[in-house]
Amino acid sequence: PTVGGSTSNACAAPRVDWRGVFQQPVKTVKIESVEQAKQYVLKATSQYLSSDEVRDQLEHYKRLSERMKADAIVHQTIVAQIEGLTRWSQSQAFQDGAYAQGIDSLMLDLVELRAMVYALQHVTLERDPFKEYVFHAQWLVGCAYSMCAILGKLVSKDQRDNSLRRVWDLTEKFLVDTEGCTASEAACIDGNFATNFGSSRTQSRALQVRNKVIAHNEMSLSLLWSDFDAEIRILGRVWTLLVRWCCGGILTPFRDADAVFIGLRKEIQIEELQQLKVQRARYLSDFHAWCTQYMDTGRPDPGPGPYAQISISFGSSKSSER
Repeated sequence: PTVGGSTSNACAAPRVDWRGVFQQPVKTVKIESVEQAKQYVLKATSQYLSSDEVRDQLEHYKRLSERMKADAIVHQTIVAQIEGLTRWSQSQAFQDGAYAQGIDSLMLDLVELRAMVYALQHVTLERDPFKEYVFHAQWLVGCAYSMCAILGKLVSKDQRDNSLRRVWDLTEKFLVDTEGCTASEAACIDGNFATNFGSSRTQSRALQVRNKVIAHNEMSLSLLWSDFDAEIRILGRVWTLLVRWCCGGILTPFRDADAVFIGLRKEIQIEELQQLKVQRARYLSDFHAWCTQYMDTGRPDPGPGPYAQISISFGSSKSSER
């Protein structure tokens, strides 16, 4: 992309996973045990509810509460959810916006954007709106800006920031001690952080553009979409190690492909739309492979990835007649 000009908001509304949203982020962190480390990772990665989402969930639970009064246990659980949402919506932190974006949301938005652009790169459109219309072209510029901004948030070393790098630095020791990560891979991750996201001499191209072109008007650097992939590969692996260490993973991490490309239905052919979906799925598959690959050896990690799955099995009982 050519980085310059006005931006568009390429990120859609934040998604919330199943792990809870009511803890406030901690700025000054002192971690002394594995349990504290896991709780810190959980709070740092979880996404907070927006005002619209709080309102929608309150309405949903209130309707559900009326229907479930006959079941005391279920009704009590629903009431607890209503009380928690009410406390959060009335808290000073919520009113002031004094809470950080969850790392899960940042990672998923970064990958979602890259997957969409990857699909557009790998499908030739007979009538390409991104070349014909300024609106669509500016959407791509917005993607570049958004991805650079998210990258900066994830790798920041500032103690005020809720960044993936800071979470890793504070919990790496506990992760290794409990065999959530090998010492060799942890050292490899530290080396990658120091090189790709360290001094300006060795910074990755994407981070250089973020620092020198977007955050500050110092230089005019070109940037390829593929420049993001090496960073996404590193960050995806670190994120996976942390998420699976403290919880069971994230349900439904990405939007449905139909929802992603619905805005192009009137601009391109049906066959092209299907090809875009296939290419997007290919990138998401590649990302999952990066997440489940040891960084130090490159071998596949047989452990779980960052996503959770629900499986339902039905057992059958056999009866014998005498």
